[in-house]
Amino acid sequence: MPPGGNATPDIATSNDREVLGEQSIERPTSSKDERPSLEDGTLLITDTTLLAQHSTYFAAAHPEAEVIAVENLGEFYEAMRKYKSIKKLIIFCHSSASDLKFNTQQEAMSDINDMFESQQPATVQVSGEVIFDGCNIGHAVDELFRTRGILGAESVTAWNYFHLVDSISIPNPPNEAWIRDFVYPNYGDYLTEFAPSEEALLAAPGGYPKIYYEVFIDNVPDNPRLPTLQENPARSDIYKRRQDKRRETIVTEERASDVTDILGISAWFTEVVIKANGR
Repeated sequence: MPPGGNATPDIATSNDREVLGEQSIERPTSSKDERPSLEDGTLLITDTTLLAQHSTYFAAAHPEAEVIAVENLGEFYEAMRKYKSIKKLIIFCHSSASDLKFNTQQEAMSDINDMFESQQPATVQVSGEVIFDGCNIGHAVDELFRTRGILGAESVTAWNYFHLVDSISIPNPPNEAWIRDFVYPNYGDYLTEFAPSEEALLAAPGGYPKIYYEVFIDNVPDNPRLPTLQENPARSDIYKRRQDKRRETIVTEERASDVTDILGISAWFTEVVIKANGR
């Protein structure tokens, strides 16, 4: 686990606790808040399983971020109290249209926001952007509004589709024919923006043990891997790239109440952005 993953803020005391399942959650007291701030920093919170699977992805996609991997919801709430304020928060976890999941523990966004509120003023304040980088949580617009307000963020961003991230293991030395004839023809359109070009990969044997791709889809198929062109020549109708998104910015709760019509949830791959009026 990265440094700080189990840190407990100084403002908490062992005499002031709340029980969540089998975890004991520290609750804030009125003592002086001496936590540090990351005024220009990024905090990425994920779970231990996803960190083990995607540590290379996190390092490449978010090199500026401090990464905290949590085992459960209790540690997630602790991580959200580590700093007094930060610039940017990324929550990378499994999620649904209404829940977040850390390893085996799942919690409704409404309950998570309730906990954030109950921890005030200990819950971290975010001066910039909050990103929920998971599946479908962009549907929970009302709760995303709450999250933005509780954390004081300029904006909250989430997807309304399933988001799948996976990797391709590259042998050392790389198999040139396999890379030229299979990997890049089939996966090239879906590789992450930090993936090497075909030429760069072949020129650096052992330099890229994994390359990552990501897809966005409306419904997860039985086998969620990306099919080859031979298996599904029309796959672009199902599998979307990050650059295929439409962006919908919602700035008032009145618009949020009509979110189904706004987002075209059944038809459009949308990056949902919640912003405060005037920001």
